[in-house]
Amino acid sequence: GILSDATPQEIQAWKQIDHPITCKIVQEDPDTVAEAEDVLTIEGSGMKTRYFYVQGVKNPGDLYQYVIYFCQERD
Repeated sequence: GILSDATPQEIQAWKQIDHPITCKIVQEDPDTVAEAEDVLTIEGSGMKTRYFYVQGVKNPGDLYQYVIYFCQERD
């Protein structure tokens, strides 16, 4: 997947509905789709494990070619 910072507009929009986000993760051709309130992890050799609390999910086109997770990074 691809991890990127959420835009200021996205951060504000999600904050207004009491679901704060810090970033978004795009997953291409997912076998399994996470749901709101799931926790995604990124692990790497020699890296600190990172945790992302899913606040919302967007499936553009309803085709599941890729999914966008709106997340809040947690320690």
